[in-house]
Amino acid sequence: MFDVFVQQLTWESDDVLGVVLERVDGMPLPAWAPGAHIGIHLPVGVRHYSLCGDPADSRRYRVLILREEDGRGGSSFVHGDLRPGHVLQITEPANHFPLEPADGYRFVAGGIGITPISAMMTAVRATGSSRASLLYVGRSRFTMAMLDEIADDAGVTVVPRDELARPDLAAYLADPTRAERVYVCGPPAMVDATRSAAIAAGWDETAIHAERFVPVELDRDGEVPFGIELARTGITASVARGRSVVEVLEDAGIELDSACREGICGTCRVPVLSGEIVHRDAILSDAERACGDAMMACVSRGRGIVVLDL
Repeated sequence: MFDVFVQQLTWESDDVLGVVLERVDGMPLPAWAPGAHIGIHLPVGVRHYSLCGDPADSRRYRVLILREEDGRGGSSFVHGDLRPGHVLQITEPANHFPLEPADGYRFVAGGIGITPISAMMTAVRATGSSRASLLYVGRSRFTMAMLDEIADDAGVTVVPRDELARPDLAAYLADPTRAERVYVCGPPAMVDATRSAAIAAGWDETAIHAERFVPVELDRDGEVPFGIELARTGITASVARGRSVVEVLEDAGIELDSACREGICGTCRVPVLSGEIVHRDAILSDAERACGDAMMACVSRGRGIVVLDL
C-alpha cells in the first residue's frame, strides 16, 4: 500500500465520477496493464476499481466510479465526501482480466464495464492495429461514460438502450476466427448473454474472457459443510454452512488477504493441492476452474476434504 492524493474529480456521465490519483511522494506509480484494478482504502473498507487511461502514464491513475444506491457504501462516500487533495491509501495494481495476445478483438462493454475495455482498446490502437471493435451498451447516452473519448473510433458501436433496440450480439459475434478473442465486461446478464451468443456462434470458450463488477449470487440453501486441511501446517478444520474458508482460517489465527469478500477482487486466491471445489467467484475462467488448482477462499466451497497449500 502507498499514499496517493486526489488530483482531480470530473463528472464522466450521470452518476459516474472520474477520479485521478497521484502519489503523495511524487514518485512514479507502479506499472499496470489493461484489465488491472487497484484497491482503494475508504472509511467503509477496501473497494476495487479498474484502471483506465494510458498505461504509459506513470504519474497518475484514473478510475471511474459509479454511484450505486444499493451498494456497500464505497461509491456513496466517493460521490458525497471525496474532494481534490484528499489523501488515500491504495494497493498496487493486480490483474485478473489481462489482455491476451491475438490478431483481432471483439470487445463488449455494458455501463461502467467500459473502464477496463477502454484501456484495452487504447492498447490495441497504440500498436497500430485496426483489428478491434467495440460494442458499448448503456441505458442512455447520459449514463455512458467516456463517450467523447471513444465515439470517433470507427470500430466503436454505441447502443443507448433508450434509443435503439437490444444489441444484436449474434450478428456482432458471427464468423469467429481462431486468431480472435472476445472480451466482455459489464452487468452479469450482459456477460452471460455475450458468452452464450459467442458459444452459439462457434467461439472456443478459451477465447472468451469476461469480468463482472457484481458478485455472483450465492446459493446459501445449497451449502453443505466440508473440511479443509493445510498441507504446510497440518491444521484441519470444518467449514460450516454459512461460513467461509477465510473466516475459518481467521479463527485458526491465519490471516489471509481478502479485500472484497465477494469473489470479485482475487486477493484471497489460494492454491489447492487436492479436493473438489465448488467455485462461486466471478474471476476464474472455465479452464482455471476445470484445472481445480485454486479457489477464492471468501466465497467458494468444497466437497469432502480440500487440501490447501498453506
